[in-house]
Amino acid sequence: KGDFATGNSIKYKVAFKKNTMSSISKLESIVIPYALGNIIVLSPSGGEIWQPDSEQKITWSAWDYEKSYPMRLEYSLDGGKTFQTIIAKAENSGAYSWNIPGNPAIITEQALVRVCDSYDNKVYGISDGMFSITGVESRR
Repeated sequence: KGDFATGNSIKYKVAFKKNTMSSISKLESIVIPYALGNIIVLSPSGGEIWQPDSEQKITWSAWDYEKSYPMRLEYSLDGGKTFQTIIAKAENSGAYSWNIPGNPAIITEQALVRVCDSYDNKVYGISDGMFSITGVESRR
């Protein structure tokens, strides 16, 4: 934890220890395990009815990432064909309060939320199912 910087490059440190029997220090091998993180959107999970011009809580789990690592939050109004940015870099706190725009063009029954690694858009979690953004009073 804390050894890697955010971004596409892995930075590492190597320390050589002088052998007391010889004046030559030698690195035999180095292994740097790296795996993409896991991101799961917890809410909205599908079936919710949210209203335009309201504040709703998006929650996720990204346990392979440090809290300071930035996540990008996005929404789709067309079942995931296209996405718009909610926030480009949110702290990985597991929750974000989204102020849904009050624009009537946001009305849909095919909304999804996606939470992405802000440096690698191939790593993301998405709502389990579609939810609605409508003028009807919320049931959840």
